[in-house]
Amino acid sequence: MTHQTSQTLIIMALSGALAGTGVVLCGLTDTEALRSLLAGGGLSSAASGLAFAFVSGLLVAMVGIRIGQRRKRPVLSPIFHSPTRRTIDVRLVLGALLFGIGAGLSGLLPGAAVASLAIAPLKALAALLVMALGMRCVDIVLHEGSHRRRLHDRMAPRGSQ
Repeated sequence: MTHQTSQTLIIMALSGALAGTGVVLCGLTDTEALRSLLAGGGLSSAASGLAFAFVSGLLVAMVGIRIGQRRKRPVLSPIFHSPTRRTIDVRLVLGALLFGIGAGLSGLLPGAAVASLAIAPLKALAALLVMALGMRCVDIVLHEGSHRRRLHDRMAPRGSQ
């Protein structure tokens, strides 16, 4: 393992620990508070705390991104990786709707589900497994043609492609 790789892994582990601690401290693992926030029917103290956590997290991330953009290159990568999609399309809207429905029904966001593994492992594991299954199903549906082509290319005898 190179020095750069081990440095990256250490920073990723520390960042993950920091994020997980924040998720638990601000109450993102409280499924009832998240449902209350998403229902929009009067904010309980827990739900208003989550709203504050969302807005604060967004603001901190925006500041961090702006500071990072002033650098010539990232600290742990040779180049910046920016999103390439800049349009709002049906796929994005449908995905956002389904994500919101899933979060509202389960009371867990993906990051909070990971953090919940330490608090309520069975519930969190069930949520994460179903999320992973849903992601895999969408991947198969969206990329079915390219999956079939790659499989065909791998299975075809050499020279017949």
